[in-house]
Amino acid sequence: MSKSLTNHMNTLLSKAIKLMAEYEDELLAEWNGVKDDLGEVNDRYIETCAFIIDRLGAYMMANRYGVEATSILSRMREDALEYFAYQPAAEKIIHILNLLENATHTVLKEHIEFSSKLHPSIHYLFTKLSEVLVNLDTEDEMNLDKLCESLIQNANLKIEWIVRVEEQPDCFSIKKIHGKKETLKENCFPTWYDVLNAFGIDHSTLPITYENELLLIGCENGFLHESMSMLFSLIDQHEKSYSTQWKDAVILFNEWIIKSQTLEQSCENICFGFGEFLPFERSALFRFSNMEQIAVGLYAHHLDKEEVKAIREQMIDIPAIQHKLNLLKPVGHTMRNFQPIYIEDAAFGFPEKVVKHFNLASLLIVPIYVPEEGQMIGGVLLDQGPGKHFPVDRTLFPALMKFGQSAGELMLRYMKPDYVKGDLEAGEELSFSPREIEVIKLLAEGASTTEAAVKLYLSEYTVRDYISTIMKRLNAKNRTEVAVKSIRMGIID
Repeated sequence: MSKSLTNHMNTLLSKAIKLMAEYEDELLAEWNGVKDDLGEVNDRYIETCAFIIDRLGAYMMANRYGVEATSILSRMREDALEYFAYQPAAEKIIHILNLLENATHTVLKEHIEFSSKLHPSIHYLFTKLSEVLVNLDTEDEMNLDKLCESLIQNANLKIEWIVRVEEQPDCFSIKKIHGKKETLKENCFPTWYDVLNAFGIDHSTLPITYENELLLIGCENGFLHESMSMLFSLIDQHEKSYSTQWKDAVILFNEWIIKSQTLEQSCENICFGFGEFLPFERSALFRFSNMEQIAVGLYAHHLDKEEVKAIREQMIDIPAIQHKLNLLKPVGHTMRNFQPIYIEDAAFGFPEKVVKHFNLASLLIVPIYVPEEGQMIGGVLLDQGPGKHFPVDRTLFPALMKFGQSAGELMLRYMKPDYVKGDLEAGEELSFSPREIEVIKLLAEGASTTEAAVKLYLSEYTVRDYISTIMKRLNAKNRTEVAVKSIRMGIID
């Protein structure tokens, strides 16, 4: 990179920090609201989120005294290395930074006219923060032995033992047992089920795969799946290729879909990209409509496209998705937990006719979302082929989340509004986005700004923005007139 370009990118970072420092108090309040919401969803996120907020607050203050933005990024890395005993999961970092970036845009929009022109610098800053925090390196190389021992010694995890199993051509051999688990008389087992039986573990237990080893974790309450995720993230900390590969996949995906010129092309390229750049065989793209109560098929890869396009399913009829979508919704702020949803067996929770027709087994459902709008507009269903069961691979989550965001931003660009109607005095044709239609419906029902914000999972600031924009476009003097004109014009029923 040339010196001039380097200087320019550093200027963008400085612009973002200075802009944030100008509204420091409001940003800290909004960020702490995000942290509180995360605490109600998953208390494991609080520590990481609190650290990032605390450091950003300190850096905004430092910037007032002339500290360069590049130094701030270096400080973030140094502070994180000192603060965290282990590398936080990449998907956790990406999720938290998405939330905080969205909250930042929300505050700036309240103060700065045409603030979207300033958003690239903010986005660039949070992108660089993501790179710093996802790729923390430690000076001490931690081998697998030390890693297992450190997990067992962590009092919060309550892990009693970790078994390392090697998969041989004709058997599964126990390589090492860490912790208090008793030594076995036998060292080799013909099948994986025999290994599970030897340790008294339920057959549904999924191991961690690391190189040629399978890792089992035992704790006071049986098998702790969260510990698997932590172990994965610790291992990934020392696997340089992992952090590079998921970024490479994101770059390839973005370069592939950016050539799309229509919604149809967007859907086709998105479905192809999910299957081509990630280890999945089939993909199906759906749009959520009517306040996310209906899933409508849009496109498919290695499936019959017309059959998928004909699908229109009520979410309530798919409890496997409905339940987990509810968990993705925020408690009080505009964003959601956009992590992929793993369905181990589609037979439990999916309509029987759909499971049989498409021969579904295990599935991953990737939310298609637009962070700045606080919208989840659809989802991609992925599997590894007809009737194939597969374990969840959390190392894919960062790439899947980025794929989902890129897909959402692209689709929203070409997505036709639900309603394109109007015949005002000036003869102007009006078009309203799906989110604006939802706001109008709630106004017609008499909902207050606060009530609308809760129902739409948006902040009150964002709802007020929508209402103001709608009133101007409808030339309405108040909310009642918005409702009356919208009904008369056929914008809503």
